[in-house]
Amino acid sequence: MQHLWDLRATWKPTAWNCNLAVTVNGLIVGAQSAASADFATTRTALTGSFLFLPEQGRGIGTEMRVAILHLLFAGLDAEFAESAAWADNAQSLRVTEKLGYELVGGATKLSRGKPRDQLRFRLSRAEWETRRRDDITIHGLEPCLDLFGMTTHPTVSGSTDVGEAGSSRPAEE
Repeated sequence: MQHLWDLRATWKPTAWNCNLAVTVNGLIVGAQSAASADFATTRTALTGSFLFLPEQGRGIGTEMRVAILHLLFAGLDAEFAESAAWADNAQSLRVTEKLGYELVGGATKLSRGKPRDQLRFRLSRAEWETRRRDDITIHGLEPCLDLFGMTTHPTVSGSTDVGEAGSSRPAEE
């Protein structure tokens, strides 16, 4: 909880981390986040996620990522989304590959005090557009744009909202 409180307390339009709960049938099964510094200028955010082990392998991880990408690209007019995964995390790597990210580098990082290889990926708006889904709606975003450093949004017309991804599609993975 302290981590979540800290994210909320330190949020600024120029540096934010939007950490969202993921629910299935009313139960929290994970979290999906997007974070950025100077988003209004860079139009780039880093995504991250956590999914409880019993929920893995059911397509939920893909749906989570698709939803946050839709928020970033369709809702906030991002140009790039970035992600990182441990080199041995086959499920995360599969989602990243499926959604069209490009490998842009890697590094050795500490994880629980031990060195591990981490890979970094980037997805462009153009590549996202080739896989963009039409079954995702955004509700209630317009009043929140200032929180993301976006005083206006060129692609938003009328009311916009943040909603669910994949509610009418079966999970794939």
